Amino acid sequence: MKAIKSRRQIVVLAVLLSAVLIVAFVFLIWNPKGKEISAANANLASLQSQNSTAQAQIATLIAFKAQLPTAKLELARLQTAIPNYPDLANFILAVNAISNKSGITFISISPSQPAPQAATAGAAGTSPAPPIVALSIQIKGGYFQVLDFMNRLDNLPRLVVTSTLSLSGSGQTTGAYSSTGSQVSASLRAAIYSQSIPPGVPGLPTVTTTTTVPGSSSGSTTTTIAG
Repeated sequence: MKAIKSRRQIVVLAVLLSAVLIVAFVFLIWNPKGKEISAANANLASLQSQNSTAQAQIATLIAFKAQLPTAKLELARLQTAIPNYPDLANFILAVNAISNKSGITFISISPSQPAPQAATAGAAGTSPAPPIVALSIQIKGGYFQVLDFMNRLDNLPRLVVTSTLSLSGSGQTTGAYSSTGSQVSASLRAAIYSQSIPPGVPGLPTVTTTTTVPGSSSGSTTTTIAG
C-alpha cells in the first residue's frame, strides 16, 4: 500500500514538474521568441515594401533616363522658340533670309519695344506671361511668293504668332516667280516672345538699388536701372 502511494506521489510530482517546465518554457522562451519572430516578420514585410518602392523608383528613373535626350532636344527647341531676350537682330536676319528665298520684292519690319504682359490664370494658379514684341510686317511679291514667305515665317524655329493678315493686289506682274495674276501686297500683325526683358529698355519701371561703399564720404551709392 505504501509502495502504491509512493508511486502516486511520484506521478503527481512528475506531472506538476512537467506543468511547471511547460509554463516556464512558454513564458520564458516561447513568448519572447514569438514576439521576436513577429517583429522579424513585420520588419521583413516593411523591407519588402521598401524594396518594391525602390524597384518602382528605379524603373521610373530608368524611364526618365531613356527620355532625357528627347527632353533635352525639346528644351533646346523651346529655348530657341522663346529665347531669354527678344534678340531682334537675329530675328530680323532670319526674316530677311526667308524673304530672299521666297523671292518677294519688298519687305518692311517694324518691331515695338519689348513689353511685359499681364499674368495669366490657369488651373495651376496665376503664372507670368512672357514679354512680347509686337511686329508690323509689310511685304510685296507674286501670290505664290507671298504664300511661300508666310509658310516659311510659320516654320521658323522662333515662335511667331500672327494675329491679322490683309492682302491687296496691284494688277502688275514682275519676275519669273510671279503668278499670272497680280502683284500682292500683304500687311500682317504678329508677335514674338522672350523669357525676360533686358535691362535699360525705355518705358519700363525703374529699379533702384543702394550699395554701401567702404571709405566713401556718403557711405553708399545709388544705381537706377530701367526694367
